[in-house]
Amino acid sequence: MYSQLSVAQLFGRFSSATAVYGASLVVTRLGWILLLPLYWTRLTPADYGVIGIAGAIQMFLAPVLGLGLYDSVQRFYHEWPDGSRKRHVAALWAIALGWSAVVSAALLAGGEFLSERLIRQVPFHPFIALAVATAFFANFLQFPLAILRTRQRALTFALVNLASFITQAAITIALVIVFDQGVVGYIAGMAVNAALWALVSVAMMARETSLRFSLRDAREPLRYGLPTVPLALLDGVSAILDRYFLDKHVGLAQIGLYNVGNQFGNAFNMFNAMMKTSWMPFLYRVVAERDDGPAILSRFAVYYLTLLLVPALAVALLTKDLIEIIGDSRFLGAYPFVPAFVLLYYIHAIAAAMGRGMDLAKKTALWPVVALVSLATAVATLAILVPAWGAPGAVAALICAALARVITQVALSFHYYPRPLQLGLLSRVWLVAAAVFACGFFAPWWQLWISIAGKTVLLLVATAVFARLVLGHASFHAALRRLPMRRQAKLG
Repeated sequence: MYSQLSVAQLFGRFSSATAVYGASLVVTRLGWILLLPLYWTRLTPADYGVIGIAGAIQMFLAPVLGLGLYDSVQRFYHEWPDGSRKRHVAALWAIALGWSAVVSAALLAGGEFLSERLIRQVPFHPFIALAVATAFFANFLQFPLAILRTRQRALTFALVNLASFITQAAITIALVIVFDQGVVGYIAGMAVNAALWALVSVAMMARETSLRFSLRDAREPLRYGLPTVPLALLDGVSAILDRYFLDKHVGLAQIGLYNVGNQFGNAFNMFNAMMKTSWMPFLYRVVAERDDGPAILSRFAVYYLTLLLVPALAVALLTKDLIEIIGDSRFLGAYPFVPAFVLLYYIHAIAAAMGRGMDLAKKTALWPVVALVSLATAVATLAILVPAWGAPGAVAALICAALARVITQVALSFHYYPRPLQLGLLSRVWLVAAAVFACGFFAPWWQLWISIAGKTVLLLVATAVFARLVLGHASFHAALRRLPMRRQAKLG
């Protein structure tokens, strides 16, 4: 029980789960990087532009099709009695899949009409249609993954993610490289893999659901989750806005470099996803089982955001060296986007770490306000910056929208679930991170190996400074003293 654990033990629980989630995500992201030279032999920057727009369609549909109902499962899972839990889960899953099927069928039937008016450079058949199919099948897996997270089955969750990556890599490599299907094969491979794992999801959910259920079993989580439906719809629109404006003002090759830069930035977002996967069930249990929940969440939010700064700096600084090692000059133009996307995803991490409060207090009525602020900012800034600056303007606009969102979300969250803000400590940590990035980015590295070595030293120094700032003088030196003791214990 979390109520009986000390802060150190709580951190141990949180970090151990995070490590398991992280291992699978690191392996999959490393695998993606290792496969890049292979894909780049058959795919051009313009092909990655097509992939980027198809991927934006999937991002748009993910919250629309899921309606956030798997978040309701996570929120209420531990509150449902054991005897009725399967009925509640089955009711929500049936509603989610039914809604997903209706929306996807409507899009496949009438989507070409909409696509011709919204997207100029990518045809509906086969690309957008395959993206719709991928989003539909991928929605099946969200419920079993949410249950695994909630039950803190970290190893099973990690194995499912790893297996899904392996099957997707095998299918896409076969279609793109062996059968020489190019970008069509890449996007079709994602759809085939999603369909395969939809079947696996049905088998997984058979043990978590009951055929005897009614809509009454979904009443309470629906009351909790329905106010977030407009948020899901607005988030879906926000996910596609940048590609919509880019499609009107920028060629596919530039969109492709923008998309590759985003994918490298996602290498950092992997760490955010890793932390968030264990963060959500952790904070729900802390709030449910401990009287000092606000203080614990405030402290752990600082740990969360400080830990993420190390991979953020690593990706922002070392990606340039990685692209040079891969050695394909066509994609060198992707690097300038990488630090900006890392900053964007770090801002999203602030919302994840500090922006939970309305859901903890079960006051979700104002969730749509968060999305409306973000959407309005995104539309205004994209309309101004993309025509003026092209692709760099798009990522700058997304950063503005993310800042507007995080300020609104954190303010509402702290209003409904008050706790210490810790802005003074975080400001000092962020100032150090900015200084380290500036040193690594602007320093005149003469050779590739010097660049890698110098940036690695900067990252090690930054890690030590972060630990000193967050832990304080006494705790930091106590941790240092424990390190040689642990090494001696292992040797002994």
